[in-house]
Amino acid sequence: MPLIVGGFLTTAMAAFGQQCDILFQGTPVVSPDPVTAGRDITFSYVIHNNGPGNAGTSQTLIHIENSSGTAIAGEIFSAPAVNAGANSSTQYCTLTVPAGSLTGTYTAYAFLDIEGQLDESDTSNDRSPDVNFTV
Repeated sequence: MPLIVGGFLTTAMAAFGQQCDILFQGTPVVSPDPVTAGRDITFSYVIHNNGPGNAGTSQTLIHIENSSGTAIAGEIFSAPAVNAGANSSTQYCTLTVPAGSLTGTYTAYAFLDIEGQLDESDTSNDRSPDVNFTV
């Protein structure tokens, strides 16, 4: 677009930021499996940025449900910045399976950028695959 600056005709170009697109690289892992009620599990995962823009730091929610789909635990963890086209290092988040949890199969999963801090081109891929484990 032409622009007159100081009496001179110039061409100005608008600068538009590029969006990131973070998602889970592969399936997260829960360990140990099985776990005793009242003990900790570690949910580990890698974030991939599929977009052309860098992703800043954000927050990830990790959620645990029992076999009935009832939430028994959830916690928010910090997630690192991830450059465009790159992977994060493996993230390790520790949660406690509540004491008194019944024996059975449980499901853990996570949501990236839970607080909407990033300018993402696609948020439909921010949920991890389910990871089943036994208490």
